[in-house]
Amino acid sequence: MEDQTQTYEAYLRGELPESERRAFEQSCSDPARRADFEMYQAARNSISHRRAIQEKEHALREQIQPLNKRFFASAKKRNLWQRNRGWLRVAAIVALVLSAFVIIQSNRYDDQRLLRIAMDERPLSATRGSEGLFSYPEAMIAYEQGRWAEAAKALELIPGDDSVYSEAQLHAGYAWLHIGEYQRAVTALSRALPRTISPDQRQNVQWHLALAELGKSKDLASLQPILEQPDHSYHAQAHQLRKKWNSIWR
Repeated sequence: MEDQTQTYEAYLRGELPESERRAFEQSCSDPARRADFEMYQAARNSISHRRAIQEKEHALREQIQPLNKRFFASAKKRNLWQRNRGWLRVAAIVALVLSAFVIIQSNRYDDQRLLRIAMDERPLSATRGSEGLFSYPEAMIAYEQGRWAEAAKALELIPGDDSVYSEAQLHAGYAWLHIGEYQRAVTALSRALPRTISPDQRQNVQWHLALAELGKSKDLASLQPILEQPDHSYHAQAHQLRKKWNSIWR
């Protein structure tokens, strides 16, 4: 397991030799290996996010520390509170403001981040990659690594008569959504929509097409068709997104 973890990390850092990189990408055609790799990526991303929050907290402590030294170094004096009451109040207010700023910045949602949170990147079938899609391994590896534009451009080149054409267009749409290229996401997802089969698949594409339209137009009317269908798979998510979109706190 440790050797696999080292391989995953070396791959994500771009440190694998060419022969080992190609061997690793080929091994990802195995569903179990791909699932294990994706789980490692998710854990790695979670740790990175937590580390970023910790760095912000550390920066806040660094800003507050000089205030602590200034106002509490002479704590042994009896009349510390009487002499420095005004300054202590100012220090407390500053500390509260800085804390609030860090918390708000850590949870702030701009349009693009809010739409990315709303995404639900499902494949159209349970056998993703078992057919023609893995004739484009570089595109899918780029997608898994978050090289969104590179992945989307390659996936859009899959011919319309390929059995995985709609799958490729869906993931191209996902990729364009990730980087805020909403018009290109609309185009890719519009190509995928007519080729979907089951109702669940169609509703998945409709949801992401609505996200792309919202990102492009900033008009919540793009969610209206889903909001008007209580039995739609993404009906609840559409209500939640509308509420967050209109929130004064994001």
